Amino acid sequence: GDLLAADLYSPWAELKREELRTLYISLLRRTAEHLENRGSSRKAIEFHRLVIQIDPANEEAYRKLMLIYDTMGRSTDALRIYEECRKALEREVGVPPGTLTVSIYKRIIERR
Repeated sequence: GDLLAADLYSPWAELKREELRTLYISLLRRTAEHLENRGSSRKAIEFHRLVIQIDPANEEAYRKLMLIYDTMGRSTDALRIYEECRKALEREVGVPPGTLTVSIYKRIIERR
């Protein structure tokens, strides 16, 4: 949950809350990367999903999921993740996926 939920609008609490949120996301991403490097793709997926749960506009986490699913031979799941990413970015920040994300998507489509 939120740090100091009773002080949601206090500037000092907001800054600390954002700092801790950023640190938490960084730790989740590093853990996911470590798991990927060890060949634990399923566990890495769980950690990337946690990143997205906390930060729905974290495009890098979507890209990592797309690549993991594609490597596992699950291109349909990779394409579904792209669609989730596209919708989340539009909803959260009003932008389309970046060129790197789109190029991964196109590469998966071309190989199908």
